[in-house]
Amino acid sequence: MKQIKEFDIQNHGIDNSQYFPGISLAFSDYLWKAIGIGESAKDAFEDCIDQIFQMEFDADKIRKSKEAKEYQTKKAANFTVTKYLKKQGWKKKDFEFDQENDNYYYLSIRWNEKL
Repeated sequence: MKQIKEFDIQNHGIDNSQYFPGISLAFSDYLWKAIGIGESAKDAFEDCIDQIFQMEFDADKIRKSKEAKEYQTKKAANFTVTKYLKKQGWKKKDFEFDQENDNYYYLSIRWNEKL
């Protein structure tokens, strides 16, 4: 399994999949990236970690890092897209997940391989 040298976690928050601009590695010092989505920050973080493992990198360095702790808490799991949209006044029928209203929590991780 490939090792990770350095990494950066970016919290993009809640967005609609049709409008989320994605991320780029251009003009950065990183060569690899993963974008995670989910119902909460914790889900999005775990989605990123799963992708990194699928690319045959050992993501444990990221998972165990100080920077990642905030995405593994109960607070991160409990702050969900659904709860947020309800607080914003959306009705249940407004955020049924379809092509028009597919809102998710986005998080990305960029990293370099340890050679």
